[in-house]
Amino acid sequence: MSKSLSVKTMQKISILFSLLLCIALAGCSSTYTKELYQEKYSAPPQKQQKDAYYRIKHSLQCVPYAREMSGIQLRGNAHTWWNKSIGHYQRGSKPKVGSIMVLSKTSRLRFGHLAVVKRIIDSRNIEVAHSNWGGDKYTRSYIYRRMPVVDTSPNNDWSQARFWNYPSSSYGSVYAVSGFIYPNPDTKPSLVSTLAPQHPNKVIIRKTNAPIPRMKPASSLRAAPKPAPRLNAEPSVSPVIGVPKPMVKPMPVAIY
Repeated sequence: MSKSLSVKTMQKISILFSLLLCIALAGCSSTYTKELYQEKYSAPPQKQQKDAYYRIKHSLQCVPYAREMSGIQLRGNAHTWWNKSIGHYQRGSKPKVGSIMVLSKTSRLRFGHLAVVKRIIDSRNIEVAHSNWGGDKYTRSYIYRRMPVVDTSPNNDWSQARFWNYPSSSYGSVYAVSGFIYPNPDTKPSLVSTLAPQHPNKVIIRKTNAPIPRMKPASSLRAAPKPAPRLNAEPSVSPVIGVPKPMVKPMPVAIY
C-alpha cells in the first residue's frame, strides 16, 4: 500500500515539475503570449477612440502626410527614408515626439511605411499619426490622429512593433521597424496636416501653387489624327454606300 502511494506521489511530483519547467521556458521566450498582451497592452480608453480616426474622400499616401506633420523634408518610397536621412537628420532606436517611425520593406509592405510619433506613453507604448494604413482602398482612406503602437522586440529596441486595429479592438501583425528619424533642432514639428482635414465631415483639398491650366478655344484645337487602317484587315461592306471599306481597329484608351 505504501509502495503504491509512493509511486502515485512520485507521479504527481513529476507532473508538477514538468509544469514548472514549461512555465520557466515560456518566461525565457522572445515572443509575448496573448495573455501578456491582454495584461500589459490593453485597449485605449473609449474616449480616446472616439475621434482617433476619420474617413476621407480619397486615400492619402503616408509619405506626404508624414513629411508635413514632422517637417522632415525627404522624398522617395517610405522604406528609403531610413538610408536617405544619413547626413541630413539624426536617427535612433528610441521614439521621440515628432520623429518619424520607418517600417522596413517586406513582402507585405513593398514600399515600407511612415508614421509620426505623437505621444510617448512608456518605453514600450506610443501613439502615432499616419495615413494610408489598411488592407484595401476603403480601409486606406482613413486618417489616424492617434493609433497605439507597442514594441514587441525582446530587448525593447523597437526593432519590431504591432499597431492597434480599431475595428477588431486588438493589435495586428508584427512589423519590422528600421528605426526613428528625428527632425532637426531648428525644425519644430507641427503635428498638423493641411493635406487632410481635421474634421471627419470635410474632404481633402489639395493646395498647390501651380497655375490652373486654361482650356484652348475650339478653333485652335487640332482634330485628332485618324488611326491607320490595318493592312491585314478583312474588308467589310458599308451599309450606307455599299462599297467595301477596310476595318479600322479602334485606338486603345489609357485609363489612369
